[in-house]
Amino acid sequence: MLFLPDDFDPRFFLCASPGLTTGKHLCGGEPVKLVNLSRGGSLYFQFPRLSFVIDTLINRQRVRSDVVIDRVIIEPDQPALGHGLALLPALWVPCVAHREIDRRPQIETFLMIECQIQVPTHPVMILNAGLNTSVGASLPPVSPAYRGRLSTIEEYDWLPSGVDGRPLVAAAHTLISPGLDPIGRMLWLADLAAREALAILPELGLDPAGFRIPALLALPSPRPGWTQDHPAAFIRAWAKDLPCGLDPDHSSITDTGHHGAIALLGQAVAMLEAGDQELCLVGDVDSWIDIDLLDWLDQQGRPKSPTAPRA
Repeated sequence: MLFLPDDFDPRFFLCASPGLTTGKHLCGGEPVKLVNLSRGGSLYFQFPRLSFVIDTLINRQRVRSDVVIDRVIIEPDQPALGHGLALLPALWVPCVAHREIDRRPQIETFLMIECQIQVPTHPVMILNAGLNTSVGASLPPVSPAYRGRLSTIEEYDWLPSGVDGRPLVAAAHTLISPGLDPIGRMLWLADLAAREALAILPELGLDPAGFRIPALLALPSPRPGWTQDHPAAFIRAWAKDLPCGLDPDHSSITDTGHHGAIALLGQAVAMLEAGDQELCLVGDVDSWIDIDLLDWLDQQGRPKSPTAPRA
């Protein structure tokens, strides 16, 4: 039996061009984008995360070895692969060669064993995101601002307290006109964030003008300045300015406010895994910068102030 030399370089087995190889073994979770390679259109998915070991019995000795992904075969229109992906994990097992004839010392080398795993090409992944907050109107500036603990919390003269007339402390978006009502403020916030997230549609080969996307959106629950009639009015106005249309049959609204998108992600994953939809827009929007709402909170002593520093 022939063994590989001690200084063997596994890159010897690379048959693909440099642009189709990686500097290290794939570990799972890497995003994959296939364009013009399937009759069904572009495909987007993540490599599955695989973690397992194999026990090998060599000369009555059990050897436990980790497994790495050595090769990937993607054939999206091949029924034999389930219209999916074939991963070829490689198992490098240390073994011992006994040279009985010339009585040379035992030589340690490697034996490679291959197996094939078939996985679907439709796992759910986040393709893009949009964000619009008081510290930035898009995702790139907001992330470092949050990491740096920046904020716009200060007193605003145009937000006088209904109790004593003092300026209320808030974190207001400096780009939004103070005169906008609650719907106007939230429309401005949601419009920019949605446009940022939907900017990926042309990259997916989709024409925004002719595409309708389901939207799962969380809005505030009823409160002063925001009644049960506001959500419907908000959706009508918001949908008019989106770069693509909304799919009303698969869209929904909840009243869980600014933290609602986290819960809606599970609903979106179930929708996409069922194959009902190709894409889904998930988000939430809220604004507390409304004089009626702030007066209501102020009467309860809830806004932060010199007399209520922990509010």
